[in-house]
Amino acid sequence: MQTFLKEIAHLSMGTNFRPRHEASSGSEGLFVVQMKDLDNTSVKIETLEKLNLKTPRNVTFLKPGDIIFRSRGRTTTAVIVPSNIGNAVLSAPLFLIRVKDPSRVLPGYLCWYINQTPAQRFLYQRTEGSALKMITLKHLGDLTIPLPALEVQSKIEKIVAMQTKETALFEEIKQKRAKYVEKILMRAAF
Repeated sequence: MQTFLKEIAHLSMGTNFRPRHEASSGSEGLFVVQMKDLDNTSVKIETLEKLNLKTPRNVTFLKPGDIIFRSRGRTTTAVIVPSNIGNAVLSAPLFLIRVKDPSRVLPGYLCWYINQTPAQRFLYQRTEGSALKMITLKHLGDLTIPLPALEVQSKIEKIVAMQTKETALFEEIKQKRAKYVEKILMRAAF
């Protein structure tokens, strides 16, 4: 079975903060997820800035399991919001994808599918702009999503989570190995 993304998820653009606000140094303010806070697989919680502003009206706070979509630039992929997001909002031009019915589609599966070749090809063919490529909410909503059984979606979610953890562990090993080799070479040089 297949369905359009707009039928299984609420789609919205992040909040446009105008004018530019300064970072907050105190307890006041609002955490904002921006493009720079995303890596290939997740939201980098440690880089979130707290802006010195009051909560805008009609703002949607991020929830664990929400999906953030990069609507501009060379990369039009998605990441899932982690469970430790706290009180944060999404900044434009990022898009928020929130699953309507988790008994029909699992957020982890949906995020995974958006990043796969068929979905990326569909989105690439609908990019607009010459210098800065972008996807509109309408085109994102027109993306067709295959919906296997929830058991299959759950297995895909688990495999993707293990793969993401494995990648992070390999990166950690790589960094530790580089430091170790550097220390050995520094000892040898002196």
